[in-house]
Amino acid sequence: MKKIILLLVVVLAAVLLSLAGCQQKENTAPTPPTGTYTNTPDWTATETYTITPTKTGTPSITPTHTFTATITLTHTDTSTYTISPTSSVTPTFTVTPTITETNTPIHPYIMEWGGYGSSNGQFSDPYGLALDGLGNIFVADSFNNRIQKFDLSGTYITKWGSWGSANGQFDFCYDVSCDASNNVYAVDYYNNRVQVFDNSGTYLRKWGSSGSGNGQFNSPSGICVDKVNDVVYVADRGNSRIQMFDLVGVYLGEWGSSGSGNGQFNNPWEIVVDPVNSVCYVADSGNDRVQKFDLSGTYITKWGSWGTGDGQFDEARYLTVDPTGTYVFVSDYRNNRVQKFDSNGNFLCKWGSSGSGPSQFSWVRGIAVDSSGNVYVAESGNDRVQKFGP
Repeated sequence: MKKIILLLVVVLAAVLLSLAGCQQKENTAPTPPTGTYTNTPDWTATETYTITPTKTGTPSITPTHTFTATITLTHTDTSTYTISPTSSVTPTFTVTPTITETNTPIHPYIMEWGGYGSSNGQFSDPYGLALDGLGNIFVADSFNNRIQKFDLSGTYITKWGSWGSANGQFDFCYDVSCDASNNVYAVDYYNNRVQVFDNSGTYLRKWGSSGSGNGQFNSPSGICVDKVNDVVYVADRGNSRIQMFDLVGVYLGEWGSSGSGNGQFNNPWEIVVDPVNSVCYVADSGNDRVQKFDLSGTYITKWGSWGTGDGQFDEARYLTVDPTGTYVFVSDYRNNRVQKFDSNGNFLCKWGSSGSGPSQFSWVRGIAVDSSGNVYVAESGNDRVQKFGP
């Protein structure tokens, strides 16, 4: 019995001595800022983490930049602690962030095609653009009085049209659009009519004449087909109005008059329909603004004024929406740039300047966005189409 008691005393003494001599163990490092880490280490004297954060505030970040931040956590507490089963230790750290900026362009330049001339794939003042559902893009080659068809890499496929007033001929083809069956609708500016073709350019029908009555036109400059509701919208520029038709040209209604008030127009150049949100947008060129309506022409909102600042225009001539109805792209004609907005008109970004290099423009015109978010821009001064990434 004495031996057992003695053994217990020895064991208890050893345990107490071990606790008394124990020094601080390494505690868990504090949680670093949100991000993607290269490692998840224990608490040591110095640790470095690499993150790719989404930041706002300082430093300011525009959509054209991404940032990589390196966070250094340095242990500055040099004290020695004795730990017991109920004690806690809070180490101190200093955090030193280093942020490196990397420039990543929004909608980067991919390629271009065209050049001045009348041969296949060349242009003389390309104006409106249209995408079908088959992976093709159509260009209103205005001064050549024809429509050209390409794949989305700019490879020439076919063309049709010549100068004149007969079926299939044009006197300044301004704009094009496609319906759900991939037929092509074109506004024939000086002939004051709409012509319809199948996807290969075979003439199907026409409607319109010169005048201000229902179904008549005075220099129609823009056209868009609502592929969901099968309604054709025409920007009747000289009559300062938008007219609506069914697919065979039966008049359905109109809205607009000359002026600068809500729902009035001064040279309404083009209209685009957003079937996802059941709205449409009009490039009110002479008023240097974009107006938004429901599909019956009820005014919703507007944005823009004359100038060179963000959200200002020097003739907003062409515009388009992305397939999701999230973004509105506007060709800012005399400012030689493209501006991008959300569906409420809030400015998001811009690109372009005057010139003939990649991402530069000379009289920017038609614009289109494909299902992958690539942006196509026609420019009459450089007689080409440029393609930009998402």
